[in-house]
Amino acid sequence: MFPADASGKRRPALRRMMGRKEDLDVIEVPEAVPNLLVQVLLKVLDWVVDSKGRKLTPNPAHGCEQMTEEY
Repeated sequence: MFPADASGKRRPALRRMMGRKEDLDVIEVPEAVPNLLVQVLLKVLDWVVDSKGRKLTPNPAHGCEQMTEEY
């Protein structure tokens, strides 16, 4: 479980993977809800799965650099 602050809200969780990092806001969900943490992490860190080569690769559509959309 991710740590909560004094108000009971969860703090952002810093995730790192293969030299890339991102802060993610996390929430607790019921057991019946699918766990999408890995899918979200891959998307946010801009990795793509090379299923043929069985490895993660930087997204070639973004020049192999991590891209983040900000609104």
